Amino acid sequence: MNYKYYKIIKKGNYRSAGMFGINIYAFESITGFASMPEYIQITKDEFDNFTGNYEYGERKILCSGYKDNTYIDASMVLTDEILKRNRVPSIPIKLIIPC
Repeated sequence: MNYKYYKIIKKGNYRSAGMFGINIYAFESITGFASMPEYIQITKDEFDNFTGNYEYGERKILCSGYKDNTYIDASMVLTDEILKRNRVPSIPIKLIIPC
């Protein structure tokens, strides 16, 4: 299965939540200067509570629109329990801009 099989179900600003097939929930963000999509796996609860923001911590990319990364590696698909257990919270970055 490749990134073109992603079905958008919920939309945010340059982000969406949707599914691959019937049991893989994913978060899509548009990245890079060419506006290429990248997809990370999310849990059913995260999908249900999607707000349009990135709040999923550090996770491996399932697939993307970039060359040589268009297909989902089935060994990377995890259960909701494993995703919850392995969640690394994202750290808000505060930018300090000198005057």
